[in-house]
Amino acid sequence: MNLFERMSTFTEMLTLQWRVTLMRRELLESVWQRC
Repeated sequence: MNLFERMSTFTEMLTLQWRVTLMRRELLESVWQRC
């Protein structure tokens, strides 16, 4: 596994976490507005 592959996998993981965080925030906001 070379450096470039490691960097790309790391970036993918970061992107995944970022997406999950965004989704969670949207969920929280929608629930907050509903109350």
